[in-house]
Amino acid sequence: MSNAYGSLIDVIQHGTPKRVEEERKLKHAIFLPVEDGKIEQGDMLGALAVYFVDLKDLKEVLKGEEKSFTTVHRSGRGVIRNAIKA
Repeated sequence: MSNAYGSLIDVIQHGTPKRVEEERKLKHAIFLPVEDGKIEQGDMLGALAVYFVDLKDLKEVLKGEEKSFTTVHRSGRGVIRNAIKA
């Protein structure tokens, strides 16, 4: 499902992941507009399946031979890169 003015691409939630059963409110979204218009408060932007992944859990999934990767995200300080060794 998408909005008439564009598509919801992703959502951002900082903090500790919650259990699937727990209610949460996401405050940040990445929306790709496709035409001019006005998004009003209460408008549904789209629907996504949201999976919270804690890096500690990710290390458990990747266990075995040593693997490494870099998370890349943007903050007020610019692009942040974090090297992760699992």
